[in-house]
Amino acid sequence: MARIPFGTTWWGKKWLDSLTLLDYENRLPRGRSYFSTGHVLSSEFDPKELLFTAKVQGSQLRPYTVKIRFPRVDREAAARFTDLVAKDPEFISSLVDDRLEPRVADVAEAAGLRLFPESWREFGLTCTCPDFAVPCKHIAAAFLAIVREIDADPLKVLSFQGFDLKKALKERGVDLERAEGFELPDARSLLRWKAKPEEAVAPKQGGAKDAETAFSAVPLYLVKPLSASLLKLLPEETALFPGGRDWLKKVWNRISKRASNAWSLRGSHTNVWDRIDKGPLGSWGPVVPKVQMFDDSLDFVRPYSEGMTPRPLSEKRASGWLFDAMLELGNEEARNHSVGLSVWYQLITIALALMKNGAVVPVLVRHPEAEKPACTLVWEPALAADSVRSVVLEGAAALESLGVRLITLPENEESTPEGRFLAILTVLITAFADHMQAVDAAARGKLVTGLFGDRYRCLEEGACDSEIHTLSRYLRPLSFYQLPTDWVPVVVVRSRNRETLQLNLGILPAKHEAGEKPILLKTILTDPEYERDRYAVIAGFQMLTSACPELAEVLKSQGKPFSMVPEDLKPFLFEARPALELLGAQVLLPKRLRKIFRPQLTAEISGTVKSSAGRFLTKEMLADFSWKVSIGSRELTEAEALQLFEKKGEIVQLDDEYVWLDPAEIEAIEKRLKQKRKPGYLERLRGALTGEIEGAGVQVSGDIMEKLREISREKEIPVPDDIRAELRPYQKRGYSWLMKNFRLGLGSLIADDMGLGKTLQVITALDELKREGELKTGKVIAVVPATLLTNWVREIRKFAPNLTAEIYHGSDRKLGDPDKRPDVLLTTYGTLRRDSEQLSKLSWRVMVMDEAQAVKNTGTGAYAAASSFPADRVIAMTGTPVENRLMEYWSIFSIVQPGLLGTASDFRENFSVPIENEHDPRAAEAFRKLVAPFMLRRMKTDKAIISDLPDCIVQDVMTTLLPEQAYLYQETLTRNLDAISRAEANSRDKQVKRRALVLKLITELKQICNSPSQYNKQWSETPDSAKAETLFELLDECRENGRKVLVFTQYREMGELLQGWIAKKTGRKPEFLHGGVSVARRAVMVDDFQNNPDSHILLVSLKAGGTGLNLTAASVVIHYDLWWNPAVESQASDRAWRIGQQRDVLVYRFVTEGTFEERINEMLTEKRRITDLAVSSGENWVGDMSTSELRALFSLS
Repeated sequence: MARIPFGTTWWGKKWLDSLTLLDYENRLPRGRSYFSTGHVLSSEFDPKELLFTAKVQGSQLRPYTVKIRFPRVDREAAARFTDLVAKDPEFISSLVDDRLEPRVADVAEAAGLRLFPESWREFGLTCTCPDFAVPCKHIAAAFLAIVREIDADPLKVLSFQGFDLKKALKERGVDLERAEGFELPDARSLLRWKAKPEEAVAPKQGGAKDAETAFSAVPLYLVKPLSASLLKLLPEETALFPGGRDWLKKVWNRISKRASNAWSLRGSHTNVWDRIDKGPLGSWGPVVPKVQMFDDSLDFVRPYSEGMTPRPLSEKRASGWLFDAMLELGNEEARNHSVGLSVWYQLITIALALMKNGAVVPVLVRHPEAEKPACTLVWEPALAADSVRSVVLEGAAALESLGVRLITLPENEESTPEGRFLAILTVLITAFADHMQAVDAAARGKLVTGLFGDRYRCLEEGACDSEIHTLSRYLRPLSFYQLPTDWVPVVVVRSRNRETLQLNLGILPAKHEAGEKPILLKTILTDPEYERDRYAVIAGFQMLTSACPELAEVLKSQGKPFSMVPEDLKPFLFEARPALELLGAQVLLPKRLRKIFRPQLTAEISGTVKSSAGRFLTKEMLADFSWKVSIGSRELTEAEALQLFEKKGEIVQLDDEYVWLDPAEIEAIEKRLKQKRKPGYLERLRGALTGEIEGAGVQVSGDIMEKLREISREKEIPVPDDIRAELRPYQKRGYSWLMKNFRLGLGSLIADDMGLGKTLQVITALDELKREGELKTGKVIAVVPATLLTNWVREIRKFAPNLTAEIYHGSDRKLGDPDKRPDVLLTTYGTLRRDSEQLSKLSWRVMVMDEAQAVKNTGTGAYAAASSFPADRVIAMTGTPVENRLMEYWSIFSIVQPGLLGTASDFRENFSVPIENEHDPRAAEAFRKLVAPFMLRRMKTDKAIISDLPDCIVQDVMTTLLPEQAYLYQETLTRNLDAISRAEANSRDKQVKRRALVLKLITELKQICNSPSQYNKQWSETPDSAKAETLFELLDECRENGRKVLVFTQYREMGELLQGWIAKKTGRKPEFLHGGVSVARRAVMVDDFQNNPDSHILLVSLKAGGTGLNLTAASVVIHYDLWWNPAVESQASDRAWRIGQQRDVLVYRFVTEGTFEERINEMLTEKRRITDLAVSSGENWVGDMSTSELRALFSLS
């Protein structure tokens, strides 16, 4: 058991001296043991009788009662003492801070007042124990309880003697209570926290599509290690627990270390959902945890059923499990579960970033509902730091823009968006500190055990008012910045001469103009205008002395400036100043100190340009390299720099500038200057593009700068005459960019948003390359997913008929005659992996990679084959946004432009972690500069790309029959055509029967194209058709792009199959709107899809939902099976593409290649025979065809 400390202050020790005569027959040591081990069960003081009563547990069952009567103070001496104290600002400030100045004893003696007893014999002592001796060990223990109370509140030195110094000072115009101005916050104060008007951040207009995007603006990169500065604000010692500030330092360090470990392990676990389902709360299903306001606190709570009473998760000890479970989730898993869980992942990322930097503070919170003193301690973000406030405010705006409510409050509970966000973060951080056992139980006393150890327990017993007051006073500096005052403390630094700086104290109005002069301490102490707030100001100044001890001298001298010598400057600027600003003080510096210079290392790059005309930055162009050292605009020779560096660790004056010679930075510069190895070509290339090499700035020659301008210039290249398409302006620019990169010897990653026509731009470039003769020395290999092979062939033939193309895929694949190779050989990633050696023997001018995210995993065979493939140039294509998965960019670029992004570990350190985890815009800008010449990404949301948004882009998606489908298709076709041929069409009745047979054939073949399961009326556990496989690929892509999807089908049974497959794959069952859905239920479905961010897919029966619905939340429409009337199909698409749609609409029409679906689609879309087809007849027109026409229409090809 931890021992209870006492005599931890100088005044407590002084009072303890009066007990030294107790130490006969070993009573004092035994009394110490009794008190330290908690045998003093309770105590109270009667101010009228000056009687201190304590219950002390002895050897008997019932505790003994100890009574200690104090002598009464001499009133006249006390009055003289008060007069002296009232005139001394230093005394007043120490009393406000619950301290006594050591010289107070001398002042008391001069007034004839005895502060401390000289012997225990001055007291009246009784104890109910059988021990005849007085004082006994129980009385000794009670005396030590008195010492502990005096440690906590020094004014009790006098109040125990019947004199209220605080009241006496107030009668003389010194109001200590007003000066203190501090009240314990309650849990609700978090909810009401509000940003200053100039700090407010507005939620994103129009909301945000996903949590990653919404929270990407949270500036975690600004948060730097804060614990050292925060600890500096606290007194070194406290009467409440041994070690004081040093002990809290260990707690902070433990939080930081364990949060850093958790940060590095996020999302690294496997089988997370199994672990979650087996946790104390069981399966989550689609719900996510929330924070709720209970009577006395905020806590985690799981969503509950109507009629159930919500209970804090802490009561089940489940908060730790909950934190672990959410921590182990990867970003992808959280995002795929729900928007709510994805938000929790982002919140945990923010909480961990704050904790690992020590940017959290302990705050004592009271519970106003409790009759007795009831407090708990929480850990909240260190809002005293501007960087932390920015994180909280941006996070609050992000949460508001998503419209996700993660906190449940009583009706009419006052709150602000930033307050709600702060409350959620506080619950998270406190749960982490508690769960990770940030506080070592062996090092705590009784009070600290209750506060730090169990945040859910209110201290109704075991902690007296004075102890709670003392702890709140001890922690007060951490919240001092937000005390409501009409003024701001100011630390004024002035130059006395070149060698000396002077420190002074002053105040400014809370709302002051820039450049307004502060009111100095001397004026505050003497001018009657400031009498009302004088001691509150002094109390505030006293708080600043913990951060900057030199300010105590300014206080003691009543406003005389303190002179700093040059040696004081470094600790003041780098230690004291940050701590002062955390306390809310402004530090006014002279002009020459406002910017402290540091030596900067600069890389100079130049070389020979004229011999490499027509190429990008070659080795010759970047051949000359040297390091330079500069300070501001002044360049130093190497000798000057090394001479200056001899003073590393100091702040030195260079002319009229101050220069900080940071030891670590200087050692790094010296190491670079002495190194013989200089950066290689790829490092120099990266440096020329980003303006930085190894953290140093880069200067390039004029010739290199011109080359950099050349790559960024837009020069339109005419579209080949044989291209059978009208390219939009942005597509012409994309085509020109591809050609420019090819001519400069660069690879290209075209990453336009889905639906912007990347394939057409690439095909146009390949056609131009053939026209220019570039394909004579080598051909093009296009590596695409198997589902896109047919589309590529069709689009090449449709848009660039002069290009020849063949597919190299399947078990019967052959390369053919090397001299008769097609211009474009289409293959798949799997085939490339298997036949890499054979294909590599041929000459390839260009390798095109469609859906290049297929090589994002460097451990796969597909990546190995593509990265080693011997093509002269590489063009990669992807429509999948990977801004938040930058390592995928590295994988792709290591093929497109090998070596550009450095090693994987370097890229992770320099770009991936700073951009993804810390949202660092500087790293993001450096990355954009680096890849800009090699990557083109346009978004459809950019009005400069498509000015007439929203647009509707219709695309046919060709699928092929799987073997089982092909067999069923042929068998069904043969059987039905035989039946049709036997039906004669001479009479009307027979013609009606024949039509019925044709429609039966159409239905069965459609069902087979959709899914054999639909045709056989049997449930299949997994998708069993090419259409279904293609559907899931599209759904994944739409989810990646934050698009909601409508899937139309004519058949209810097909919709139910899709509903089951999607539910099994994603864990969330989509709604299916069909004819059997009631009107009321239909309205609920539509409302949920339109407004619930977690509802991504809506399945719709074409007849039930093809008209009359507004479904503008969807921006993708998939026609799983086609209607035969284009007008009906267009009406269905118009459910999304209509007034109120904010995004362009992508319409995908699934057509099974080689079947009747493809041939009828050609008739409808190419010949546009709408006027020849009666709208009311639907598919009946097909029934009028002859048997030979039917055979030609329906046969497989």
